[in-house]
Amino acid sequence: KELKLVLSTFEQLSGLKLFFTKVNFYAMVRLDCELEYAHLFGCRLGDFPFRYLGIPMNHVKLSNKDWSCIEERFQKKLSS
Repeated sequence: KELKLVLSTFEQLSGLKLFFTKVNFYAMVRLDCELEYAHLFGCRLGDFPFRYLGIPMNHVKLSNKDWSCIEERFQKKLSS
């Protein structure tokens, strides 16, 4: 509840709006309370792995194969 208060204060001070309905809650380890946190913030529970800005996110170290697709994308962008 304190974290939600901090985020609400941030909204008021910054003038920015946080849209918790667009947020997924991720936990590295399954917790008994994660459903309670998701309900408190009004967000969904997410599962690993997922992609953020086209980069694979996982709770384990990314393999060379995962990084190679990212390197190819950078090379393609930089070549133009």
